[in-house]
Amino acid sequence: MVFINGKNDLADYGKKDLNEMEAVGSGSRVNIVAELGLLNKGVKRYLVKKDGDTARISSPAVQELGRPDMGDWKHLAEFAAWAKEKYPARRYMLVIWNHGSGWVSNKGISYDDETHNHISTPELGLAMKAIGGVDILAMDACLMQMAEVAYEVKDFAEFIVASEETAPGNGFPYNLMLRGLSKCYDRQTGETAAALVKEYTAYYNSGKTKTKATLSAVKTAALPQLALLTDAWAAAALAYPDKKLLREASNSAACYFVDEYKDLADLAAKVSEKTKDPELTAKGAALISYIRGTLVTANGATSQMSSGSNGISIYVSRDGASERYKALAFSASTRWDEFLASLPRYVPPAPPYAPNPFDPDNFINPFRH
Repeated sequence: MVFINGKNDLADYGKKDLNEMEAVGSGSRVNIVAELGLLNKGVKRYLVKKDGDTARISSPAVQELGRPDMGDWKHLAEFAAWAKEKYPARRYMLVIWNHGSGWVSNKGISYDDETHNHISTPELGLAMKAIGGVDILAMDACLMQMAEVAYEVKDFAEFIVASEETAPGNGFPYNLMLRGLSKCYDRQTGETAAALVKEYTAYYNSGKTKTKATLSAVKTAALPQLALLTDAWAAAALAYPDKKLLREASNSAACYFVDEYKDLADLAAKVSEKTKDPELTAKGAALISYIRGTLVTANGATSQMSSGSNGISIYVSRDGASERYKALAFSASTRWDEFLASLPRYVPPAPPYAPNPFDPDNFINPFRH
């Protein structure tokens, strides 16, 4: 089930990706169902059929919906419910395709430029609950593989496949990923998720498509224990007296297009390295081991990435924790927000000009997703 919100500057990519899906098409073992919305051109639903024409969409539109709000979580839920009813299966993967901004502030995923609406992180949890859950939730969008996002939907998907970093312009290589999916339809869900990560990473690690990219698979059943281990680490950090050193260590951790998004395992490693504190080191080692050995079941980072991407990121704000952050399920289950509030305020050096994707006056993220 692929929810392609191209009602923004990604419209051409949406058509391209649907054509990539047609290179594989639905079969006796796997149905590919897509909703494609294009800016000022309406929204249609397709049962994706195989064809060899890469220039146009030839699959039949099984529904024409007019111009619904694809930034409304209820519409996402309605699409998935419709797909489940019309094309029932033993297992389901839902792909949310659009711009992504992680959890932060008033942002999230699935931006509709016609309505100027989007799906926030708590709303994503509401959508997944209404859908009744899926086996794999995949997000073909930037920056969505975060502890805060995953924790919000942990009860409604077995695995989450998403990226710590921004997604390259072409997004998922659907022709390759779906071909691999059709070959492992009878395997365990975790194997299927791992195959998606492998295909994506290989695609962006070779030839003309070589670029910075990450993708990982997270096992949601492991998220409650991640919260416990993160909470224990945060308690040790709150007890550690030199908060300036904690800030410096946090700043040195692997980060992404949004520099407040840090790789969680690398953050714990950098703090242990800089503080040499026995308690933080012990709690950090437990957290790192759990992320690498249990939580993240497949992890890919291309050679263009700097080191430190372990498959799950976390928010390290420049200045405390907002009320929106405190309202997240992850924040309620851990003392991470208290840890953020304990750090001294950080003002980064002025970078070369780049559009800020979280500036409310810059609604359209200049990156692919």
